[in-house]
Amino acid sequence: MPRKFVVETAEREMLKFVAMYTGADGSGKTLSGLMTAKGLVEAEFPELDDRSQEFWDKVGVLDTEHRRARIYADTVQNGHYIGKFRHIDF
Repeated sequence: MPRKFVVETAEREMLKFVAMYTGADGSGKTLSGLMTAKGLVEAEFPELDDRSQEFWDKVGVLDTEHRRARIYADTVQNGHYIGKFRHIDF
């Protein structure tokens, strides 16, 4: 059965952010993901202080490296504070 295509006027939609980080062990994938998440929270909630727990409760990591993402919690990396984010050990 042939597929019918519908021509319509495009309108801007809110889409979910999707990202993928690839690299060798130790190349910075986890930290890059945390920094990206921090930037997304800052953009969405500019009134929140990045030192507040309310800010970091909006960031979560699904960790596949035996809880290693936790080494970044409550640290300063490259001049940027990383708070106590949500964590799932996969």
